[in-house]
Amino acid sequence: MEVQYGSRFLSNYYPSGEIETYSFYSSTLNNTRKIHIYMPHNYSQTAHLHELLIVFDGNSFIKNLSITRTLNYLIYKKEIPSCIAVAIDPVDRLEELTYNDKMNTFLTEELLPWIQAKYHVYQEERNTTIAGFSLGGLAAFYAALQNPHIFGNVLSMSGSVHWKKDGFENEIPWIENQITSANPNTSQPHFYLAAGQLENEPLLTANKRLYRALKDNGYQTTYEEF
Repeated sequence: MEVQYGSRFLSNYYPSGEIETYSFYSSTLNNTRKIHIYMPHNYSQTAHLHELLIVFDGNSFIKNLSITRTLNYLIYKKEIPSCIAVAIDPVDRLEELTYNDKMNTFLTEELLPWIQAKYHVYQEERNTTIAGFSLGGLAAFYAALQNPHIFGNVLSMSGSVHWKKDGFENEIPWIENQITSANPNTSQPHFYLAAGQLENEPLLTANKRLYRALKDNGYQTTYEEF
């Protein structure tokens, strides 16, 4: 059965944003990938700063998850602030989205400076959200935990937070362990976790445990199951 996403946002009535696509070379990763930039309606006619949303698996968000229609609707209805969305295509998904420090360097030292120079976006962490599903959710968590002064908000959809980290032998997933051992004096991102009730048991259990660890350690976090 084919699942139709974004049925809530199918109307063409809402003012439409635009997508620009670039080929972006990374000297850190030594590869080139497509970067898709969503700009809200009337962006070219405004000079005010916008929130920044960065998503992994950009091709899936563009082609399968109706990110353009979704953002058009949410911005028009004022359910979210006007934002610039950066959708990053994968090159080697499994390698890049599983605890990859080079990917984090690419994000913070190559992609973000380029975005901030080219688009009207806030540069504070509280205005910057990083998001993904499955391994992309794991990568979003990893990027924010390693760089809480840059990524102030995390959106993880069925994140693979149970994924084992090389060299870490523990029954507790690495991400959960990082939360419980974090320095309380460092910046704390805000987290939103969602998971499907029919997900595999290890993923669902790990997300529930992670939510409890976040709450117990004072993080602002929301967890939902669908």
